[in-house]
Amino acid sequence: MTIDPLEPVRRPDNLNATIWRYMPVKRLAQLLNDRAVYFCRADQFDDPYEGLFPDDFLSGPDAEAEVRHMLCYRAQFYASCWHMSEVESATMWKLFANRGVVIRSSFSRLEHAFPEHQAQSTNGLERIHVGLVQYDTQFLHPRRNTIKFILHKLPHFGAESEVRAFFYRGHPQAQGYFCDPRTTPISDIIKPTKYVFDVGYPIRTEPSQLITQILVEPLAEDSLFEQVKEIVASSGQRIPVSRSSLHRVEYLEQMLIRERLRNG
Repeated sequence: MTIDPLEPVRRPDNLNATIWRYMPVKRLAQLLNDRAVYFCRADQFDDPYEGLFPDDFLSGPDAEAEVRHMLCYRAQFYASCWHMSEVESATMWKLFANRGVVIRSSFSRLEHAFPEHQAQSTNGLERIHVGLVQYDTQFLHPRRNTIKFILHKLPHFGAESEVRAFFYRGHPQAQGYFCDPRTTPISDIIKPTKYVFDVGYPIRTEPSQLITQILVEPLAEDSLFEQVKEIVASSGQRIPVSRSSLHRVEYLEQMLIRERLRNG
């Protein structure tokens, strides 16, 4: 029986579910001006377990060979990470966008955001796929599907409710570097720093089709809010810019409006 390598890619029931990408202002300017979303190599994320086995998977005489195999493939996957929620997250603001912004989109928009890349990709794994990250280790069984590990994180990260767009791009350098225990101690490749191949790729998109709204962080001064509006205007994109709904003045205004409507 043929095994579908993309079987682990799970989509939400509602394909129009809201997703968010929290980022510094300079990353927003880069996205709008370059008309591209940056995909980072999976071994460059802060989580040291990214794309690897949980500890309880590592046992037996083949453990090192399996770790090398996963490290090899992890360094050849590239991802863009989003947060799925119908509302903003105060926690995500603090973690990923201090004095920054969040862009709002939907699962479906992200799936259809990269037509140029998709048209140029002949191999199925080289196409961009979008799936829900899973936080239950049972998702990983049975083994031998690398994509399961790209779409899995430890339960400790469950609050991120992550949606991940990803693709594979093979590198002979990675395969040679990881796979030969005679030349590379495994301790040197857990957190890679010196590989010569690309640590990320900007993938072209049309921002006004992907992004439905840009919000400026809750504690932003007026100067930052105006700076973001100018970045959007100078890029030629027609995307609405607002303050975060967690901004105190905005929140109080909305509360008063709701109270007035309730009281007729």
